[in-house]
Amino acid sequence: MNTDKLFTEGFSMEELQRPIVDLEERKFPGGDNIFSEFLKCLGQMSREKLLKIYNQFCNQNLNLPNEWAKATVVPILKTGKPRECSCQFEPANFRRNKEKGIEYIY
Repeated sequence: MNTDKLFTEGFSMEELQRPIVDLEERKFPGGDNIFSEFLKCLGQMSREKLLKIYNQFCNQNLNLPNEWAKATVVPILKTGKPRECSCQFEPANFRRNKEKGIEYIY
């Protein structure tokens, strides 16, 4: 890896596609209602636009929108446990898929 270019060049298309490929399918999409299957089916032009947006954040030293850090947390009852105690629940974190992608490559 050429470390001279590590923090001066934008993300590559390969770096964008890697986290999209890794997104789990048939999962709740999160607050943006974008399913991972949708991101996986983006055409070349749409992937290039998404990459351009991600690179603008990086190249212009912009902060990611606070909205992107939000998640929906839902308590899920552990298998075979009684409902009476809150300690028998575990949190399920539903993040937005497009934020997972930029978080992965950042």
